[in-house]
Amino acid sequence: MTTRVAGSVHFFIYDVIKIFILLSVLIFSISYVQSYFPPERTRRVLGQTHLQHF
Repeated sequence: MTTRVAGSVHFFIYDVIKIFILLSVLIFSISYVQSYFPPERTRRVLGQTHLQHF
């Protein structure tokens, strides 16, 4: 029983740390990219795209 609990706790802590690091990298990279694109340019680019329905 102790090894299952210890394994579960180790897995949980490892995954929480991994998810936190990945989420931090994702948030940092999105913020970095958004700093180069002002909201007006993003609206203009998204406004020009036309979705085609097949």
